[in-house]
Amino acid sequence: MGGASRQPRQSQPPAVVVAGLRAVARALERHGMIVRDLRAAASREFDLVVIGGGIYGASVLQEAARRGLRACLCEAGDFGGATSWNSLRIAHGGLRCLQDLDLSRFGQFVAARRSLALRFPSLVRPLEFLMPLYGRGLRRRPVMQVGLWLNDVLSRHRNEGLPEPLHVPDGRVLDAAATREAFGQVRAEGLDGAAAWCDYRMLSPERILMELLRDACRHGALALNYLPVTGLLRDGKIIRGVRVHDPDAGSFEIAARVVVNCAGPWLAEVAEEVGGNTEGLFQPSLAFNLLLDRRLPVRSALAVAAPEPGAPLLFVVPQERTLLAGTLHRPRPQRTTEAVATEAEINEYLRQLNAAIPGLGAEPRHVLRVFAGLLPAIAAGSRDLARRELVRDHGRAGGARGLYSVAGVKFTTAGEVAARLLDRIDRARSPVAEVCELPLSPATALLTDARAMLAAAPDECAAMLRQVAAEESVRCPDDLLLRRTNWAATEPDLAPLRARVAAALSQPS
Repeated sequence: MGGASRQPRQSQPPAVVVAGLRAVARALERHGMIVRDLRAAASREFDLVVIGGGIYGASVLQEAARRGLRACLCEAGDFGGATSWNSLRIAHGGLRCLQDLDLSRFGQFVAARRSLALRFPSLVRPLEFLMPLYGRGLRRRPVMQVGLWLNDVLSRHRNEGLPEPLHVPDGRVLDAAATREAFGQVRAEGLDGAAAWCDYRMLSPERILMELLRDACRHGALALNYLPVTGLLRDGKIIRGVRVHDPDAGSFEIAARVVVNCAGPWLAEVAEEVGGNTEGLFQPSLAFNLLLDRRLPVRSALAVAAPEPGAPLLFVVPQERTLLAGTLHRPRPQRTTEAVATEAEINEYLRQLNAAIPGLGAEPRHVLRVFAGLLPAIAAGSRDLARRELVRDHGRAGGARGLYSVAGVKFTTAGEVAARLLDRIDRARSPVAEVCELPLSPATALLTDARAMLAAAPDECAAMLRQVAAEESVRCPDDLLLRRTNWAATEPDLAPLRARVAAALSQPS
């Protein structure tokens, strides 16, 4: 059977009637609000303060709040504005872990992917990946047949509790003819067939992160953006909270018995202040993805490699008007916090991509956007990612008691890591018993559909955008345009959307 004829059934996001935008704006008021309440932060005593508002920080805050802890998050910039904004938008199921026979890690990925679908069923979709095989190494049909069978057997509970449109089907192996039918531009020389499997595509990691923060605030937490932590408070070797600085309010202290450091590339900088063990805490590597002004007549996403020794596997996700391609990893100096792909690195990626997909013709002029972030490497100076997330209790390592650092690797597993961390921090409280769907902002469908936004009546669209800005601590137009929507990862031209956002925010509420 050809690959083009067998695709997971796609369910649709919740419908929003454009004429009812005022009703959407009114409904927003009934959902969790992210209020930048500095007075509350300064006057309360918290059980836990989280440093960093990426997906790991947001997940820790939500898990803590759901367990009844008094929790506060401080982010130096905007929520999800660094590494979390630069993902390839795939929720992985751990297939690669089977290559190393790391079954515990594989199980973690399967459970985390299912949890993501249970909590955000309207923000994920099954996505088939097609990997052409050329009879070399592990990428041979007999090997992949066994690997995909093992993947299916070990993840047999992956669809429990999920609606049928979100079921992840079994993997399969195609012959060369079926591969050519599914992917007409496949590199033909030496083609032996293809392996096909499914993961989830996240329609909007931005909305997933924001909905986690909204849910945390619904359960009593505070989430504060543009509030950098300038120091840690301690009494001897015991953590007492953090010192923060706001350009308008000035510096003040937030009291807490536990501080969780989810600051990504700034992890070591935070931990060093109190003499924490920073060895191996975060050794940066650059990971970047490209949004390309190219199209491919293929329904599956692709996993391809250039025909040269040691070429990395590249993933390509076809979209309606663009391609999202990634992820290339490059080493970076030990203490860098700058996440910028060089022109040479981008050109090298395009070279490899063109070699892997004949006729694609991707050139520098086709690069619409570069999504680059820093992730922890397996060792200093390496481009290879760390195999697992690192969670360090600095008190047990001879540092300040009450300080924990978390170096996350994959967006998918942030919730699972947060739950394990909270199990360690607060053993007296039971974990959240059930994973269930979270209520989403009524504006979600428009915030994940740029065309519907542009088709909406300007005055009603502006009212809804202003309401979202008020509910989600938007401080400047880019907060709303880039980090409350998925538009930057789907739209070739952001100018019309930028104009809409700027016009809406320039009007009084």
